[in-house]
Amino acid sequence: MRALTLKNPGPDPLLVVESVQDPVISANQVLVRVAAVGLCYHDIAVMNGTLARGVKENVVLGHEISGTIVEIGSGVENLQIGQKIVTSLNTFCGLCEMCMTNRDYRCQNAKGFGHGIDGGFAELIKLDSHHVSVIPESHNLIGACLYGCPIGVANEALKLQESFEIGDTVVIFGVGGGLGIHAAQIAVSKGANVISFTSSPNKLESLEKLPVGQVFLIDEFLDIPELVFALSEDKGAKVVFNPVGSDVFLNSMQSLSNRGKMIVTGEVSGKPVKFNLAEIIFRDAKIFGSSGVGRAGVKDAITLVNENIVTPIVERQYGFSDILEAFHAVQNKEIIGRAVIIPD
Repeated sequence: MRALTLKNPGPDPLLVVESVQDPVISANQVLVRVAAVGLCYHDIAVMNGTLARGVKENVVLGHEISGTIVEIGSGVENLQIGQKIVTSLNTFCGLCEMCMTNRDYRCQNAKGFGHGIDGGFAELIKLDSHHVSVIPESHNLIGACLYGCPIGVANEALKLQESFEIGDTVVIFGVGGGLGIHAAQIAVSKGANVISFTSSPNKLESLEKLPVGQVFLIDEFLDIPELVFALSEDKGAKVVFNPVGSDVFLNSMQSLSNRGKMIVTGEVSGKPVKFNLAEIIFRDAKIFGSSGVGRAGVKDAITLVNENIVTPIVERQYGFSDILEAFHAVQNKEIIGRAVIIPD
């Protein structure tokens, strides 16, 4: 089979399409022909060298994987050849405390696909049977690669302590990206007053046509907290969904209502943040981090799509040979939602 291997990370990463041995499955594994793999910002950070800790040498990237089962091990009873599937974002043992409490994405023995072990930028991948979730036959495999991340991850974050109710104001930053655009759809579907922000002028017109609430462009003249309070009857945001991180941290915090919650799901620039603790204390506010989704959350995402609550947003598809073009497009914020890699 062919696989796309990262040989050298950096500003212009070296990725090589190689011919490698087809995977050989064990009794409890399945062999999957890869249909599509979402290009997450995690992949970009590994490619450009920002994220290096724990990354396998010569790694095959890609953790947002969809495909079709083409071979089944002798010990697998609950799956069939020909079924459409999506994968978990990482391996998990199913036995540790984290796995037993539906947090298998925090498994003590986990390895991330496309990070600690090879991922989906290949024609075939072998998987333990409990690392796959079957999707309805009617679902499109291209969009399905987004079920775990970003759709499942966004949904899992918004479920933190039942974050908001109908009519509450929810602010979404980075609405043009994969996490933001799907989080906004989920919040709209639950009856929130959604206020979304993007820093990409090229995305504004397209975003205004999608069910992501009111969309505003961040520029030097926009007072974000003032706008949020003006559009929420001076209450502020019950939830701020922040997949951008430090660049919008202060605006996020200052937009919170009394007892509001900021949910941080990403960090793009890696900058430290200085703030006055009184901003949290006198709001009785909470700040959460959230970064994964387990098998149960992937099934929730499948349901969201199946019930037409969320539409996977894939703007562009690239083949292995176009990986550098895809890398630069995502890094330069050209993509609305996700770019997807297709074995070509």
